[in-house]
Amino acid sequence: MSAQAKLVTAETSVANTLDVAHPAANESTDNLIKRTVDEVCALMARSHDAREDLMAHGVKFHMLNALIELGVNDNHEQLTIMSQTALEASIKAHGPQAIKRDELDSMLNEIITHEKELRHVRQIAQKQGINMQAFNQLTQLMRLNRGDNGAKAVNSLLGYALAAGIELDRIDEVREQFSGNPKSVMPEIEREPPATRRERLEGIVKHLVCGLALTFIVMWFVL
Repeated sequence: MSAQAKLVTAETSVANTLDVAHPAANESTDNLIKRTVDEVCALMARSHDAREDLMAHGVKFHMLNALIELGVNDNHEQLTIMSQTALEASIKAHGPQAIKRDELDSMLNEIITHEKELRHVRQIAQKQGINMQAFNQLTQLMRLNRGDNGAKAVNSLLGYALAAGIELDRIDEVREQFSGNPKSVMPEIEREPPATRRERLEGIVKHLVCGLALTFIVMWFVL
């Protein structure tokens, strides 16, 4: 296979979202970190194009973030006012090629919807014990390096940490917290081993003998 063919294969195997960016991304997994990373990165990727399109039409980065924040907090009145300001900025920057109001509203609604979902996912993750500072740094490295799903960047970070003399002795401990299903909260109860066939027969005979003895005693007093 030629170098060009290899390059094309590598590029086409990497999607814009991280749903298929990793060989195991489509496999069902009980790993909480893997599931949450996939979901967060997919939501961020879905709103990425709309964000880029709005900024290309003259909506400034800080203004876009302010619009999204208003929408997430359901501040519709202020959102309408600022949307008009964003529309005027686009007209001033691009004239006839400026974004239309319905296009602006549609893209904003899409981004706001994904942002609400994203915050919901992160809130759930935090409640499940995920360290959000470490998690956010991981997703940032992965999204900035989509070609290899962040592998080179993460390995470089760990390499620098080792070179700086930082001990990585807790890596396995942290990883094992999220490997497999969560343990049951029910206490383990010691159970006696099941009885053998002979023990069961002896028990039946014992109950029969006791029953017959009681029957004879009752009949003796009655008669």
